[in-house]
Amino acid sequence: MIRKVLIYPVLVFLVLLLAATLYILSGDKNIRHSNIRIENAVVRAPMPGQTVGVLYFHIVNAGGANELLSISTPVSSHVELHTVLQENDIMKMRRVETVKIQALTTTKFERGGLHVMLFGAKIPKGKTANDKTGKDMRLVPLTFTFARPPTPDAAQAEEKTYTLTLEATLYP
Repeated sequence: MIRKVLIYPVLVFLVLLLAATLYILSGDKNIRHSNIRIENAVVRAPMPGQTVGVLYFHIVNAGGANELLSISTPVSSHVELHTVLQENDIMKMRRVETVKIQALTTTKFERGGLHVMLFGAKIPKGKTANDKTGKDMRLVPLTFTFARPPTPDAAQAEEKTYTLTLEATLYP
């Protein structure tokens, strides 16, 4: 009687636990480490007389989960990650400390949702690039800081975080 009630369920549980552990350890190596790229990065310049700009982009993660810790740029004195929430039928913007980046997903920072506020933004005339229409567009340098390194080699380095640097197109 004790075998049926106690021993068999425990044995089944241990076998399932072992199988799950082996599955995790032998699983797809691509999702063990993040593989992140930033796409469609656009900075909206401050309105005339204002000093607050906004940044929109997509984080495409072809690997494991990660976390966006911060963003910095030399054209802004202070940068904050924000989201938009609805409270009592009123849309409110709230600061978030970090943003979780799920494995194998695209996280969109766009109007009406997650976005980045650039406070004290002073966008100088500087480096330009031609867009598809041949029009000169100014570029804004950005540095993204993530919690997890992108590769196993980087995980063994002394740095606990890693950065990704790119330039966003400025649209006035």
